[in-house]
Amino acid sequence: MTQYSMSLFQQIGLMYRYIKMHGNKPAGAIKLTPKRTLQYLDAAMFEGIQIEVLGHGVKALYAEAVKARR
Repeated sequence: MTQYSMSLFQQIGLMYRYIKMHGNKPAGAIKLTPKRTLQYLDAAMFEGIQIEVLGHGVKALYAEAVKARR
């Protein structure tokens, strides 16, 4: 789940539901974006990376990649 490309009102609604169900988010939590996901997968030596943003209201990132051979 990500707040990437969500409107301000959608982000507030998502934060409200998250806090209601799970409490405050961890101190080290980050906002996941396609660019940041790509950086993580590159650093982990994945290849053929394809990333999609899924959903209309609440968004999710879908990443497909292949682990590089050493």
